[in-house]
Amino acid sequence: MSLGASQIHAQRKIIQITSGSRELDKSLE
Repeated sequence: MSLGASQIHAQRKIIQITSGSRELDKSLE
C-alpha cells in the first residue's frame, strides 16, 4: 500500500465522520 493510497483512505474516513456528524446535527434539530 503506497503512502498516497493510505492518505486518500484516511481522508475518506474523515469525510465519513464529518458527514456523519452533520447528519446527527440535522436529526437533533
